[in-house]
Amino acid sequence: MPTPAHTRRRRPRQAADFETLDVSPLIDVSFLLLIFFLVTATISKSEFDLKTTFPGKEERPEPPPVEIFTVEVGARADGAVEFEGRTVATDPGDRQLAALVAGLEVARGLADASGQPVLARIDAEDEVSHQRFTDLINALAAAGIENVAIAGAR
Repeated sequence: MPTPAHTRRRRPRQAADFETLDVSPLIDVSFLLLIFFLVTATISKSEFDLKTTFPGKEERPEPPPVEIFTVEVGARADGAVEFEGRTVATDPGDRQLAALVAGLEVARGLADASGQPVLARIDAEDEVSHQRFTDLINALAAAGIENVAIAGAR
């Protein structure tokens, strides 16, 4: 009668099983990796050759002041929109703000003719809706004005 599989004994491992393991390729690969990392580490020394000038060590003349053409855009809590102090839109449902865009395009044209950059200053009350503020930003983008400053609460 054959013996069941769980009662069979395994033969103990002998020293002869480990004699066939060759570690020389492992050592070769380890030395190749070591050489690779040593060679690549010496390449990074070129970073120390960068010349850096720190502020305050050299006297530099101040750049000439730049004239900036500033326009003021405002929004009130009731949805009205102001351009340079006068109301240009009173309907909160008017999302295109055509009168504002036209005024901004004229201002941008004047600034371009004089060679000055345009800066739009948005002055909105705290209670202005997010949608109305987004309408102002969209109007500035439609007029081609990219420099925008947001003023604090009134």
